[in-house]
Amino acid sequence: MRKPCVLLISVDALMPKLVFEGSGLGLELPNIQRLFIEGGTYADQGMKSVFPAFTYTCHQSIPTGTYPENKHNGAWYWGVSNHVENIWQLAHENGYVSASMAFPTSVGAKGDFIAPILV
Repeated sequence: MRKPCVLLISVDALMPKLVFEGSGLGLELPNIQRLFIEGGTYADQGMKSVFPAFTYTCHQSIPTGTYPENKHNGAWYWGVSNHVENIWQLAHENGYVSASMAFPTSVGAKGDFIAPILV
C-alpha cells in the first residue's frame, strides 16, 4: 500500500484572504493558490497563535504541536523543541523520509535531511 505524501509549507504572516482573494487586492500568488486549491489543506480561519506571536515561537509549535521551548543561540538560530517528538522524528519512525529546507526552527531536528537557515 502506498503511503500518502505530505508537504508542509509555512509562509510567515500569509493570511487565507491573500491566497483566495489576492487578485482583488492586486496580489497574484499562482503557485501557492494552485497548491491550496488543487487538493491542499489549510486553516481557512487562520491559526491560533502561541504567545508571544513571534515568528520563531510560532514555528517551534508547528513541528511539535506543543508550546515552544524558546531556546536559541542568537536571533536567527533557534533550535527545535526537544521535550517532545517533532514531525521529522515521527515521520522517520513511521517509515517516511523526512526533510526540511530552511524551516526556521529545524536546527538540531532529527530528520533524514535537515537544511536549516544559515545566516
